[in-house]
Amino acid sequence: LLKEHGIQTPRWVSVKRKSLKGLEDWNIYPAVVKPSEGGSSIGLKIVNNKSSLIEAVGNLLKFSEKVIVEEFIFGEEYTCGFVSGRVFTPLKIVPQTGIYDFKAKYTKGLTNFFPEKGSLGKRIKQLTLKVVETLEIENICRVDFRYNPQKGEIYVLEVNTIPGMTETSLLPQMASIDGITFEGLIKLIISAKGFDVELSSNFNNDGRGQME
Repeated sequence: LLKEHGIQTPRWVSVKRKSLKGLEDWNIYPAVVKPSEGGSSIGLKIVNNKSSLIEAVGNLLKFSEKVIVEEFIFGEEYTCGFVSGRVFTPLKIVPQTGIYDFKAKYTKGLTNFFPEKGSLGKRIKQLTLKVVETLEIENICRVDFRYNPQKGEIYVLEVNTIPGMTETSLLPQMASIDGITFEGLIKLIISAKGFDVELSSNFNNDGRGQME
């Protein structure tokens, strides 16, 4: 659907438990292997040859009905948030381990983040809005990207309509860069659903508290 609207994505195939159709013809490496459901990069694997690909897919199919195999895009990783009509300043993601996996996402200090406010940031924001409009997303999402600086190309990797809201999560970080507190972000999300609420003064930045 995104490609039909001129939005670049990695080449990919889906592999189901009952059929490995599509896997035998795959010859693009490195490749990313991941379950089609879930989140937080759990189960994500990068493979460099056919034997590793078959092994990774087989292992994931023990726990998942469907596995996604996609082209690994070389370049820099970015993410951009959208809430209630507002597109946040994108973040550049630089994991110290080289891969933004579960450990890198949820271990403090293991990943560095940099706001992207230049011309590239503007392109990413425009592309985020185009993705939102194409998929008819009304309230909230986070779009993940890869940017190839040699080619100047931006690829959409994923669209997450239930983005994380933990202390190390990306959406609260982007909101903070744009001057929105965690409490303000919660209000923005809830108001997008058509509710009018006030948060109590003891609502903490870790998400704990009471709504009045």
